[in-house]
Amino acid sequence: MSRQGRMTIRQATPKDIPFVVEQESRADYRHYIQHWSFEQHAEALHNPDLRYHLIVGSDGGRLGYTIHTGLLSPHRSIYLQRLVVVEPGQGVGRLLLMRLMEIAFEQWGAHRYWLHVFSENARARALYRSLEFQEEGQHRDAILLYGVFKSPISMAVLEDEWWANLHAQIDPKTFPSIA
Repeated sequence: MSRQGRMTIRQATPKDIPFVVEQESRADYRHYIQHWSFEQHAEALHNPDLRYHLIVGSDGGRLGYTIHTGLLSPHRSIYLQRLVVVEPGQGVGRLLLMRLMEIAFEQWGAHRYWLHVFSENARARALYRSLEFQEEGQHRDAILLYGVFKSPISMAVLEDEWWANLHAQIDPKTFPSIA
């Protein structure tokens, strides 16, 4: 378990948008996350095809958030658009991602759970690989972020890979509860 104690995952509310915008604006995330305005998040929060989740520590403090899209996809392909943790390297991202993969495959009926990660984000790529994500291809210089072209890599886990390799790793005693 992370140093944050017992964690809970809950859906975000409009009151959480300032936290989301603040995290996206951090200098250490500047090269990894496309920044949205408060208004863009407020609109997206009400889109039925998107889902915002927050992870909250036992003290009620916000530890991170995610944004998923594709919830209405007839292809059962859920896209992890954002995964942000306040203090990387503490294990929060791993626990959060595994629990959200469980939700995607077992509750949302995903066949494919996928994401983009920038090629230079070695920490994130290592995390995703350790959770059975497969690199599917790189989109060279596809995104202009703060004046620099970035090359995102598509990574995914398929439903059968989840059930064969990862599902058994879910331990309700150590994984975040769902509010």
